[in-house]
Amino acid sequence: MKKVLFAFICLFTLLSVSKHAIAQQPTVPASNVITVGKTTTSISINWTSGNGTSRIVTCALSSSGTSVPSDGTAYTQNSTFGAGSNLGNANYVVYNGSGSGCNAFGLSPGTAYRIRIYEYLIGVNGFDFSYENYLTSSYPNYLEYTLTTEPTTNASTINVSNIAANSASLAFTSGNGTFDLLSLRASSSYANTPVDGTSYSPSTTFGSGTALTTSSPSSYVLTWGTATSANVTGLTAGTTYTAAAFAFNGSSGTYNYLLTSYPTKTFTTLAAEPTSASNTLAFSNITNNSMT
Repeated sequence: MKKVLFAFICLFTLLSVSKHAIAQQPTVPASNVITVGKTTTSISINWTSGNGTSRIVTCALSSSGTSVPSDGTAYTQNSTFGAGSNLGNANYVVYNGSGSGCNAFGLSPGTAYRIRIYEYLIGVNGFDFSYENYLTSSYPNYLEYTLTTEPTTNASTINVSNIAANSASLAFTSGNGTFDLLSLRASSSYANTPVDGTSYSPSTTFGSGTALTTSSPSSYVLTWGTATSANVTGLTAGTTYTAAAFAFNGSSGTYNYLLTSYPTKTFTTLAAEPTSASNTLAFSNITNNSMT
């Protein structure tokens, strides 16, 4: 009886040790994290998975400290920020599964968040399939911002003056955003709106500012910031252009453009001047009151 009891104890000890020793840890972390969408209260991301069978995704304010998962612990996911398991320091689990994308909802506008992805394997020794082994020595540490609340009143009333063959002056009335964007397209109609979360490089030389490229021909950013007018150069003679203006709020990573009810203005530059003057006037059939 003692021999049987001893053998049972040895077997139980072996199983207890094995289940933790044989549950392998992933060796390749997730990578290539990208944002596929964001609003004032949500962030959506995709990634390339590592060699774990599953992974958890945590979301935390960028100012919060980092807390990594503990081996052997199963965490509860909830895509609403603050409702999933808290690893510590308000690092909340927003995803737990085998996929390669997730959402985080319930975020605050204009706020920076840290998103981390931890690959894990579950015990593979056949004795305990509930033991999670997390890769915590290497993992993506992704920074993303939610959008700032957008303005409620857009820019208005674009006026064009001083139209010449290769230049024109544009001015508009600002909306109730902190900033405005003025863009110009070589077309009789306007297309191409700015993208939320994006900053742009302006230039009053047409074609030198950042191109908005949703539709051809592209629209080019003339002003981006607090300016409400532009003296535009680099235009083509005898060509029709359409300008548009957009109010926006935000700072780096949080810019939110008001893309409804924006003003447009169409104008045509003057034809090119002749390059040479008339010369050699000749008269014939001269009389007292006529000539040819």
